[in-house]
Amino acid sequence: MIRLYLCGTNYDGVWASDVLPEILSSRIKAAVLPLSYDYGWSSDAAEWSVQFSEDSMFRYDLKRPLVSFGIPEKNIRWIDHFRMEGFEPDDYDVLVLAGEDPAECMMRMEDLGLDLQSYRGILIGLSAGASIMAERFSLFSEDSPFFELLPGLGLSRGFLLDMHWQEDEYHLRNVIYMLETQDLPVICIPEDGGLLEEEGQFLLFGSAFAVTDRDLDRLYLKLESC
Repeated sequence: MIRLYLCGTNYDGVWASDVLPEILSSRIKAAVLPLSYDYGWSSDAAEWSVQFSEDSMFRYDLKRPLVSFGIPEKNIRWIDHFRMEGFEPDDYDVLVLAGEDPAECMMRMEDLGLDLQSYRGILIGLSAGASIMAERFSLFSEDSPFFELLPGLGLSRGFLLDMHWQEDEYHLRNVIYMLETQDLPVICIPEDGGLLEEEGQFLLFGSAFAVTDRDLDRLYLKLESC
């Protein structure tokens, strides 16, 4: 079992070149499952077929890094969550969960009843698809001063995630909130960073880093300077 937590589709970049080429190869059979209801992914069955048609930019963007690792396009299947008949995750070496809004992604997973606890392949979470793989995920936005932690899939435990990390007021407040309310480290994953989990072992790569409650004073100082 391998799990990858990533922000987007740039994981074929130089920042990940020391880690991912050893994992992703041309022999792989992959499935891509876009999850979110929100604008930019899919809102209903008709829109899904348009968003992810053969020549759509969404489809190109999601398959591009897989192809760059040598995976043939014929080995990449697009999973329409409105037509899941016959889909078995274990038929694929790689399963990509992609989405923009973690709450909506989680609702979709609950609707599908898709259990990935026993999946033994390479599970790649992109953006919100990565957020929901953890025990809990954080909801916050620039428009609201409130933060909330909601139950995730619980595929990985022992840490929380701040995806799309950048050192601004919103992310700093989110990380501080998680550290102060949960007795868990927070892994901050910027656009050029990732987390690899394999059989209980963890590797941060690119610009990703972890913080604990021992870093709170430093984080508050950074927040004051924003």
